[in-house]
Amino acid sequence: MKNKIFISLVLIFIVLVSCEKIIDINIPDKDKKIVINSIISTDSLVKVNVSKSLNILDNANAIFLNNAKVKLFEDNVFIEELHNVSNGNYMSQSFYPTIGKEYKIEVSNDGLQSVSAKNKIPNKVKINSIDTLTDNSSENIYFTLHFTDPANDTNYYFVEVKSKIPTFDFNTGKYTNPVMQNIYIMSDDKIVDANVSYNYGNGITFCDKLINGQTYPLKFSIDKYNFSNDTNKVYIYLNSISKDFYLYIKSFAKNIETQEDIFAEPVQVYENINNGYGIFAGYSSYVDSINVLGEEIPW
Repeated sequence: MKNKIFISLVLIFIVLVSCEKIIDINIPDKDKKIVINSIISTDSLVKVNVSKSLNILDNANAIFLNNAKVKLFEDNVFIEELHNVSNGNYMSQSFYPTIGKEYKIEVSNDGLQSVSAKNKIPNKVKINSIDTLTDNSSENIYFTLHFTDPANDTNYYFVEVKSKIPTFDFNTGKYTNPVMQNIYIMSDDKIVDANVSYNYGNGITFCDKLINGQTYPLKFSIDKYNFSNDTNKVYIYLNSISKDFYLYIKSFAKNIETQEDIFAEPVQVYENINNGYGIFAGYSSYVDSINVLGEEIPW
């Protein structure tokens, strides 16, 4: 009797497997949209990356659009059509944006709905002074950045640290020539909204809701093992960013945080592209530097 039951179960399993059918899901291309990524500043030529959105089931890499038309306007006056470099990157020939002006981009590509976006570059905020503290019992170098927040306006900030750092080559046992790199920084200061590492850099972001119009000592730290035990020049960037840039960075950080928590609700990354996806935002930088003593990692 047991043998008969076993044989019946095997036969049912074979029938079920033989009925398996692969169904191809055809998602229409018309639902795809233009994706824009562009962060503009007074220090560089205008650059815009243009790609096409992917369906949720797509496993392909980004689809860059190299035949798009990308038009740039300043205060609604046409400036120029950006030229394609490669991989969906479009650049201005010689135009540098100006603080306080409103910039607009219009992007079109055959078969896709045209998109547009507007943004401004906010005023720079000066760094008054920078202090450092090194604790021999800690792996960190502690910074205090003093700045005065402009009153009567809502201001948004992104702080970065950069330095020329050589890379250790394990094959040769030697260091390569130093190049300017972003250094990961951390802060538990009460005004900081997010510590974030993302495609535009590493840093901390905050707004002035708690310090409007005040002079404030912002505290953060970096790992001293980023440097050799020689004296190293560190550059601190106090970036004044547009509200759109602030919302993008803050939501990006939250999105990464929730990805690591299987019980958390997913967070949509902020976008400001009309009829499309992505971000178009502006910032200005006040840069200061200070020398610090690092501590080389014993290989």
